[in-house]
Amino acid sequence: MGVKCIIDNIPYTEKPNKEEIRKIINRMTIDKAKEYEISEIIEYILKGHTIRPSVCDKKENTWQSQQMFFIDVDNSDNYISYQEVIELLENLNLKPAFIYTSFNHKKYHHKYRIVFVFDEAIEDFDTAKAIQLYLMDMIGNSFVDKSCKNLNRIYFGGKEIVYQSDNKLKLSDLKEKISKFQSKKSPQTLENTAFEGNEVKSTYNNKYITLLYVPFTQNHKTLAITAIEGHNANYFLQKYNSEKKIFKTKQEFLNYIIK
Repeated sequence: MGVKCIIDNIPYTEKPNKEEIRKIINRMTIDKAKEYEISEIIEYILKGHTIRPSVCDKKENTWQSQQMFFIDVDNSDNYISYQEVIELLENLNLKPAFIYTSFNHKKYHHKYRIVFVFDEAIEDFDTAKAIQLYLMDMIGNSFVDKSCKNLNRIYFGGKEIVYQSDNKLKLSDLKEKISKFQSKKSPQTLENTAFEGNEVKSTYNNKYITLLYVPFTQNHKTLAITAIEGHNANYFLQKYNSEKKIFKTKQEFLNYIIK
């Protein structure tokens, strides 16, 4: 059995402009949904065809089903290379079917899409929505395009396949992971966070903790000068420490910081 989705019939060699996008959306109606093998979907993507991974029309309230999920990593707020994200997903036991670079990808600034395929189609909207949000959160909301939460989204073709396994995740396994993840959500997270100057203040286990908040818009020279003036050795320890730690959840991160 193939994966049911909608693929536009016109290929592009670069990101379409607004008028072209409007025409693409108008062409990609729900009656165009068909089943494709993963190899066929990859072939269409590399030729520049646009994909809607769900069986859905223009608006999200027309959603019917979905077996394939795209995560768009644009690295606009923070940065993670596709090599790093492959390692991250291996540690999380979330093997994608494939990863491809987008039209705007550069060697010095990676932009790519991670494609997850399940062993069966999801026909419950809430389950599909939870999966999309869970996958975005696991990869990191500071890396992904946060506007790609809606299940009616379209995704443009790309340049190159940088990872391929053709893996299909077990829906039953991920439902359990999502349930455990949601159960860990509590007031003991950074949900109730207040920003004061360059500090982040948050409550955790009735303790008031302070974390350094560094705006992404500042360049490295400005940050280094600020750290020197403020005698902030922790900035340099964090920036140049070669030790790499990967946290599966925000709770693990908080536990590590507090210890």
